[in-house]
Amino acid sequence: MRLIQLNLFYNVLKTTRPLPGWSRTILKYSTSAQSPSDDHAERTLLINKLSFTLTEEDIVKAFKPIGGVSKVKIERDIKNPDSATESIGKSKGYGQIEFETAELAKQALHEMQGLVLNNLPITIRPLSELKVSTSSNQAGYHILYIRNLPYSTTESDIMDVFGPLQAIRCGLARAPITQYSLGYGFIRFSNAEAAVKALRVTKGTMFKDRRAKISLAKPESHGYKYIV
Repeated sequence: MRLIQLNLFYNVLKTTRPLPGWSRTILKYSTSAQSPSDDHAERTLLINKLSFTLTEEDIVKAFKPIGGVSKVKIERDIKNPDSATESIGKSKGYGQIEFETAELAKQALHEMQGLVLNNLPITIRPLSELKVSTSSNQAGYHILYIRNLPYSTTESDIMDVFGPLQAIRCGLARAPITQYSLGYGFIRFSNAEAAVKALRVTKGTMFKDRRAKISLAKPESHGYKYIV
């Protein structure tokens, strides 16, 4: 008898309409705990000095000892018309590698730094480091673009001139295989004001027999983030 009464009560609940102003709420429970996903910047590394002949598949194979590679992207000189983010054509010699976790990215940063691929040692740096350095100077440019340099010019030669003007570091663009200087580079400063002042003070500076051409770097076209 009690079982029949319970069934009748359940049927009444199913067919009863809620009163005006009331709503029936169905609660859903999940036994699986959701852990917060790692930040993309913490899981991604910037790779520079890649041989022009390397492919994404080659990089995946090279990082197989670390494992957990979720995506590899090599920057190329032609934009893919069918994609807003991908590119095709000849490699520019740098790119990104994304891992499944931040821990794997840190392991790769320490164990794969200087890995020789096609007779060329690669350099690796965290994408998160790049985001911190650029976000702290959103008010203005803080990097100078220097070109028309003699090929024998070194980073030390450049820092001898710009170091006293609050330059933090500099980097020369180099050929991926030979590592010869390409005659241009970038100089990073602690803030935008220091960069603008250095640009004004060093106008017409000579490096050996050449007059350097210096300007504010443009992040969207110069690609300096992989050098300094």
